[in-house]
Amino acid sequence: MKKVFVIALVAACYLYLGGSPESYVGESHGPDGDGKVVLYATAWCGWCQKTRELFEENNIQYIEYDIEKSEEGFRQYSDLGGGGIPLIRVSRTIIRGYNPDSILAAVRSK
Repeated sequence: MKKVFVIALVAACYLYLGGSPESYVGESHGPDGDGKVVLYATAWCGWCQKTRELFEENNIQYIEYDIEKSEEGFRQYSDLGGGGIPLIRVSRTIIRGYNPDSILAAVRSK
């Protein structure tokens, strides 16, 4: 288990250092990308993909930061306390992990 973690950490660092941050900062999804819903995620995370699908199915506009490729996204993610992915910010509400009920409730109350 420890080996898997170390390999994943090394791979994440490699991808992070080799990426182009400018191409991932504030990737907007939806017509206006107003920034009220922000998804901090990675390309390989299955729960992040489920979150994207939830947003699409419910016509939720959002901005996504790939925290492995965006310096700004990683900084914001860290400032929010990190703690795993996906991390969703809806206005001032923070949701850690894939929790459809909490996500939809937060979006409805924004």
